[in-house]
Amino acid sequence: MPGILVVEDDENLNRGITFSLKKSGYEVFSAESVK
Repeated sequence: MPGILVVEDDENLNRGITFSLKKSGYEVFSAESVK
């Protein structure tokens, strides 16, 4: 299963992107910053 790292500091946008990708079958790792 492909994995995707989502880095987005807007919590709502991060959650929405993560939800959509998971629903499409991706393994998703999310972070709010690169630090």
